[in-house]
Amino acid sequence: LTALVSRVNFEFAKNINFIDDVILYDKDNLENTLKEIKSRKFDASISAYIDINLGKLLFKSRIKKRVAPATKIAQLFFNKRVKQKRSRVEKTEWQYNLDLAKKLFPDIKLDFTKPLLNIKVNKEKRVVFHAGFGGSSDGNFGFEKGTAGLEQTTKIWNPNGNKQAQQVEEVKDKK
Repeated sequence: LTALVSRVNFEFAKNINFIDDVILYDKDNLENTLKEIKSRKFDASISAYIDINLGKLLFKSRIKKRVAPATKIAQLFFNKRVKQKRSRVEKTEWQYNLDLAKKLFPDIKLDFTKPLLNIKVNKEKRVVFHAGFGGSSDGNFGFEKGTAGLEQTTKIWNPNGNKQAQQVEEVKDKK
């Protein structure tokens, strides 16, 4: 099993014991990513998330069987599609992803020992607030509305840099 992942997930994926190899999906150097994929001569690919760039990349790589959700215009670059209504949230994300694997391997055994990942982390008490990802999600509040209810925060974890952390502090100061 080889995983094609973005830079933010690269090191994490390399440390998952059931992933044999990891290829960086380098959006800044798609030619290099294409060469890397072509050199592996894959028979099939399964893409849980698709966009036009990924679709073109996998199409150009000459992978014969390309599986993806039939949800976006990018599905045109895939020759095996699975209709999914993920916005209905009828399944968990991993269950939708395994439905894609079933398109290639109808008799696949999907039994696995839990937990699948053993991640050792230092536990600390934290409040995590997620205002949404943008796009078509009905759960998006935006930054201003999303932080309106914050009364106090002792520690701010902010993966998007200091600008939003500063905005959180400003919102807190206005109250």
